Amino acid sequence: ENDAAATILALRSESSEAREAADKAAAQVDPLKRRVGQLEADVAELRGEAREARSQLQTVERWRGRDTEELEAMSQSNIHQGALNHRLQSELSEEVLECRRAKHALHQLESNAEATDMSPDERVQRLEA
Repeated sequence: ENDAAATILALRSESSEAREAADKAAAQVDPLKRRVGQLEADVAELRGEAREARSQLQTVERWRGRDTEELEAMSQSNIHQGALNHRLQSELSEEVLECRRAKHALHQLESNAEATDMSPDERVQRLEA
C-alpha cells in the first residue's frame, strides 16, 4: 500500500508539474499568436508597398523612354533647323551681296548719267574731287 500511495503521490506531482508546464506553454502561445498575426500584417503591408513601388518604377521607365524619344526627336529637329538656318543665311548673304552690287551699279549709272550732262571741265573737276 505504501508503494501504491507513493506512486499515486508521484503521479499527482508529475501531473501537477505537467499542468504547470502546460499552463506556462499556453501563456506563451497567445503572445506568439499575436506576434505572428502582426508579422503577417506587416508582410501584407510590405507586399502592397512593393506592388506600388513596382508600379511607380514602370511609370518612371515609361516616362524615361518617352523622354529619350522626345529628346532624340528634338535633337534631330534642331539639327535640321540649324542646317536650314545655315542655308537661309547663305542665301541671304548672297542676296545682300547682289543688292550691294546692284546699288553700286545704279550709283555708277547715275554718275555716268550726270557726267554726260556735264561739260568737259565739270567732268575733270569731278574726277579730281
